[in-house]
Amino acid sequence: MKPIINMFRIICLFVLLSIPVSIFGQTTIIFRRTSTDIILGADSRQTGVWVDPLGERHETVTSNSMCKIIVAKKRAFSFAGYTGTTEVGRVDIEDIGRKALIDGTGVENAANLFTTRVFQEVEASLENLRRTDIVSYRDVTISKTTKRIKPPLSVFFVGVENGIAKVAVRTFKVLNPETEVVQLALDWVNCPGRECPNKNTITAFNGHYNQIKKYRDDETFWKQNGSVGGIRQLLEIMIKSDPKVGGPIDILHLGKDGVCWVEPKTRKDCDEPEIEVCKSPPMDSRR
Repeated sequence: MKPIINMFRIICLFVLLSIPVSIFGQTTIIFRRTSTDIILGADSRQTGVWVDPLGERHETVTSNSMCKIIVAKKRAFSFAGYTGTTEVGRVDIEDIGRKALIDGTGVENAANLFTTRVFQEVEASLENLRRTDIVSYRDVTISKTTKRIKPPLSVFFVGVENGIAKVAVRTFKVLNPETEVVQLALDWVNCPGRECPNKNTITAFNGHYNQIKKYRDDETFWKQNGSVGGIRQLLEIMIKSDPKVGGPIDILHLGKDGVCWVEPKTRKDCDEPEIEVCKSPPMDSRR
C-alpha cells in the first residue's frame, strides 16, 4: 500500500509543480487612423510558459481568451508583450490600463497615467525574471527573428475627442545588456503631434506581425479591402501562421458618434457590457 501512496504523492507534486508560471499577451494588434476615425483590431489568444519539476520550460497555447482591447469612457487601450509571472511579480496591465482610461482627462493623459503607474512595476518584474529565469527573460526582450533587443511591452491608447482621432503609443525599451540590472526607457508617439507621421491615414502594427508587415504601407491592399476588411484579413493570416495568435478576432470602431464593436463579435466576460455592436459598417469597411 505504501508504494501506491508514495506514487500518488509524487504525481500530486508533479501536478502542483507543473503549473503555468508566466502569462504573456503575445498578440497581434493593428490600427488604422484617419483624422476623424480609428479602427482597432486584435486577436484574443492567451499564451504562457510553464516549468516542470525537472526544470524544463514548455510554451503553452491555452484555450482561454483574453481581452486585448479594453474600452472605457469612449476610449480604448490595447497592449502586447510582457505581463509578469506568478513567480517574479504579475503586472495587471489590463486593469491598470482600464483605470487609466477612466481616470484620464483624455487619450494622451490616460497614456501618461498608465506609464507612471506601471513603469517601476514592469521594471522590477523584469529584473526578477532576469535573475531567476534568464531563458524567459530572453524570450520577452530579444527577437527570435532578428536576435536584437526588442521592447518587452508596447501599448496603444486611442479615442476620438472633439471630432479628432487621437492615438498615444507608449513603448517600453530595455537599455542595457542582460548581464546588468534592468533599466527601462520609454518611447512615445502622440497623434496628432510632432512625432506622428504626416499622412492622411496611418497604419500601425504591434506584437507579432512579421508575416504581415509588408502590407502596412500597401495602399492597393487597403483600397481593395478597406480598413475593417484589411485588418480582419491580416489577423486571419497571423492566426494561420503563428500558433501564439488566435481568435476570436476583435475589431473596434471609434468615431464621432461613439465606440462600437464591428460584427462578428464574440462576447467575453472581460468585455465592457455597455459597448454595443455597430449598427452599420464603418465608412471604408467595404469597397
